[in-house]
Amino acid sequence: MTRRLIAVALREPDKRPSEATLRLVRAARDSAEQLVVVYGGGKRPPAPQWQAIGEIADSVWPVGRIDSFGTTYQVLRQRLGKAALQEFDEVLVLDDTLLGPIGADATFPRIRGDDQDGSTLVEPERGDGLEATDLPYLALRGSVFGDGRFWAAVDEIGGDFARFTAGLREAGFELSAIHPRVAENEHYFLRDSIIRLLGEGLEFIPWRTFTIDPMLNDRWGIVPRESYDLIAERGYPTELLWAKLLTAVPPRTWYTNLAMAEVLPTNVAPETPVSLTTAVIAHIYYVDMAEELLELAARIPGRVRLIATAADEPRRAELEAQIGDDPRFESVEVRAVTSNLGRDITAFLVDCEDVLRDPEIDLVVKLHSKRSVQDPPSVSGWFRRHLFESLFASEQYVRNVYELFAKEPQLGMVFAPTIHMGLPTLGHAWSLNRGPAEALAPRLGLTTPFDANTPLSPYGSMFIARRDALEPLLEANFSINEFPDAHEYRDGSLAHVLERLLSYVVFSKGYYAKTVTSPRIASVSEPQLEYKLASLSEYLPAYGFEQVQTLRGRGQTWPILYMIRRVLWVRAETKLPGAGRFMSRVFGGLRSLRSKLRR
Repeated sequence: MTRRLIAVALREPDKRPSEATLRLVRAARDSAEQLVVVYGGGKRPPAPQWQAIGEIADSVWPVGRIDSFGTTYQVLRQRLGKAALQEFDEVLVLDDTLLGPIGADATFPRIRGDDQDGSTLVEPERGDGLEATDLPYLALRGSVFGDGRFWAAVDEIGGDFARFTAGLREAGFELSAIHPRVAENEHYFLRDSIIRLLGEGLEFIPWRTFTIDPMLNDRWGIVPRESYDLIAERGYPTELLWAKLLTAVPPRTWYTNLAMAEVLPTNVAPETPVSLTTAVIAHIYYVDMAEELLELAARIPGRVRLIATAADEPRRAELEAQIGDDPRFESVEVRAVTSNLGRDITAFLVDCEDVLRDPEIDLVVKLHSKRSVQDPPSVSGWFRRHLFESLFASEQYVRNVYELFAKEPQLGMVFAPTIHMGLPTLGHAWSLNRGPAEALAPRLGLTTPFDANTPLSPYGSMFIARRDALEPLLEANFSINEFPDAHEYRDGSLAHVLERLLSYVVFSKGYYAKTVTSPRIASVSEPQLEYKLASLSEYLPAYGFEQVQTLRGRGQTWPILYMIRRVLWVRAETKLPGAGRFMSRVFGGLRSLRSKLRR
């Protein structure tokens, strides 16, 4: 029987081990005669997960810090000794930057090739830089630990997995790949190989598959959603993936990488019955919009309770007379709000708190008579259409939205894509709300990192959500007097801050969100966005990633000079065709001359 030692290094000691990490450790237990867990950061924090790891592993060893991949071997030498390591047929070292094993009955693959000293999962990347991705998995024969060259490499080589394994090869050790490269154009794992290897049964992938900068995926045409679908088909519990993603990266990263935008049909829908109970909370300040809002709400399938809120008692009486006992809903109730200071936000959180706490409610729809009188009619009209059609385009459309909730138990909220026509949301959506949002985060129990510039949020504060995903909003116990009066109702005030944090509450409860829209809205919005980006990109380098790097001062060219050169090129080419190309040759010659002078 082959004797095997597996050592799992936990490189994030300040965080509680995730359920995904526990799955990794449990699977290692089943494949090892001896299992050790090495973690950095000194004293072990108290947590049930840590206790669970202690019950699974034979040994749990703290170290001050895991500086490099070789650190784990130094710990094994110190704790077990070289002679004990040689008694194993195989010693496997990996760390928690890997996601897996993927298959329900997966095992940890052993060394490939009788003449090899060890194996990695895949062959080394054919380059370095931002595209290069580590898969830190190294299985070595016990005999390697009696070789002085190995321990010299361990003590001399710092850095990441790629540098460590390259050093072992340079020292003369033969390391095969369990999943070898099959094509000359496979240079990088994420870019060229991951889909093929997952199809061939690869059991581990890096977490970076889903946390990588979406701009890099854009540069190389990488679609992480394809990897997500493959591991789900193979039996990996995706809830473990989400439990980590929701606290590891800002929402826009996973939203973009996992393609969480849905364009749903408006004329066909599933025929399966809807068993969910929905509460529609509609704040109707403009009573003349009541019929339009009722028509939208009537498109919702299943049992629907309508709670309409009015700004004052006269409006309440007018609404009640207009709505009456509408037979399209299971029940109808019209309420006057305590105060209109917080408008639709306080009507929702304060005056309808009892509805949001009702355990018989499954989904909550937040709707209001959005007129945005501060904006020109063209802007406010498009914003309203963008919201209403994205959520309620037709009865069949809403049925398709509900099918998402039925099929995806971790889907906590849907809302319209970020509005970008008529309003400066892209890149500017935090506005004056970022500071107040950070101050409010502890009160709401937020654990999700904030997006850098445009939070993934329901702008216009209309959405469909699971009721229990909204509970932290109630536990924060907001009161009417915390909200500003009419002349202070602007960015930075509590209502605008909460508009951006509604989704973050859902994420911090362990749910993800999707945006939904209709083909008609997408057919207007997407070409406009494409035209906008094309117009801006004309003055920047070719690829989006390079554009961002340049503007952040990290590109090869100082951004101001680059943009000036592009402006001159475009204007010259417009006025005198061919002049721009002539200028390009001149600039190219000057760069070449400068390089020669420097040498």
